[in-house]
Amino acid sequence: AGVSEAEDAEDADARARPAGDGFAREEGSHAAGDEEPDEWDAANAERDAESSRSAAGDCSTPVGSSARAEGDTLATAPRQKKACVAPSLPLSYSAARAYFAEDEIEPDLRLSLEVEETPAHSGGCCGFLLAMVAGSKPAKVSASLVDERYAVFAAAKTALDDSDATHVHLLNATYMRFLGTSTPPARVGAHWERLGFQGSDPATDLRGCGMLGLLQLFCLVAGDGGFDAAIASTIFALSRDSTYEFPMAPLGINVTKAALKALRLGHLNATANSLGSVWDALDRFYVGAWIEFFVRWRDGKCTMARSGFVTKEWEAFVTSAKGAKRALELADAGIPPEPPAAKPADEAEGEEEEEEEE
Repeated sequence: AGVSEAEDAEDADARARPAGDGFAREEGSHAAGDEEPDEWDAANAERDAESSRSAAGDCSTPVGSSARAEGDTLATAPRQKKACVAPSLPLSYSAARAYFAEDEIEPDLRLSLEVEETPAHSGGCCGFLLAMVAGSKPAKVSASLVDERYAVFAAAKTALDDSDATHVHLLNATYMRFLGTSTPPARVGAHWERLGFQGSDPATDLRGCGMLGLLQLFCLVAGDGGFDAAIASTIFALSRDSTYEFPMAPLGINVTKAALKALRLGHLNATANSLGSVWDALDRFYVGAWIEFFVRWRDGKCTMARSGFVTKEWEAFVTSAKGAKRALELADAGIPPEPPAAKPADEAEGEEEEEEEE
């Protein structure tokens, strides 16, 4: 991003974040009160292992071609493909999404998917009863959309598979759209860091939300998902700023994670019912949640030193009922203009004195 050596060192330090930084955790269920898996530590450990294997001359491909760390819950092939043809190239978002939506979910995987979560209410049982009386209980998703909701969560459990041409095309298309190149990138290499991935193999970071995380990142930039592609270019430009940079791809996985949480809590059910599609509701939230993060980062002049605090606040907000509604509104409204910079105190005082004299 064109930063000095000192800034590079500080940046590298910030990216090796400790547990609790809020970035790119693995999508999966966990008991209430348990700490979430530390995806960054696992990913960093795996990258260290990759370096050790390379130094030792071991060029073997990781299991499932996905460089997965021990304990990874993603499945290489958790679903059976229906008799559908891979999308034609150049790849469009609608075709890529349809490819995953047409999967037939295996019974064991379906049973393991956590698609609903009861929102926590302050005030214990009384608080829950008051919320019901006040009518704040989320709408139920339409029965006709139940299977589609399972398909969404199944995509989040699907690992990048190098033997699946559509997976590879989707990975390449995402890189090419963001970077503005016409040539597919090499599968592994330092060039992936230009998109914010934290190592040479994007599959390591993609474990966070599986192929759904990649699919939604493509939705942001593809231009045919019903959203202005300028939103993606504006966010991406800030992510590469020499002062205010942030890791675009891993944060996109975090946005998908927030979208799944909002869906579990029922905050997107009414929108899904209205649109007749869980996918459409999820994508609208995804784009709006990205805008909400962008505005907070831009207007707050944030840097990676504050990433953990900013991300936690942002995630807590967008996964609330109020925040989810705001994200859905932003998806339609687009990125709001940057507020005017505050004038220095001496200039402001001078203007006040002039007004008083008049």
